[in-house]
Amino acid sequence: MKTTEEAFNLPDLNRFYEASGFKLADQIYPGLLAYIMYYNPDAFPGLNIGPESLVKMMFALEKYFYSNWIGGKLSFATLSLLHKEK
Repeated sequence: MKTTEEAFNLPDLNRFYEASGFKLADQIYPGLLAYIMYYNPDAFPGLNIGPESLVKMMFALEKYFYSNWIGGKLSFATLSLLHKEK
């Protein structure tokens, strides 16, 4: 029995979705520095530092990388929007 999250590479995960009858509508990569600093302090408590304004500034810059290959390479998280094929 597995007790931790499984790390999928993105092409394999997308193939799994398609094999399960889903079609990928969109995919973004929001897990950049602001995510680590603000939304994931349990995993990275040493990085949960600085004022909220710093996180907002980082988010304002990072949102431009959510949908491109740079974000895909650097992100710790992927958000996939799927729909069921008919």
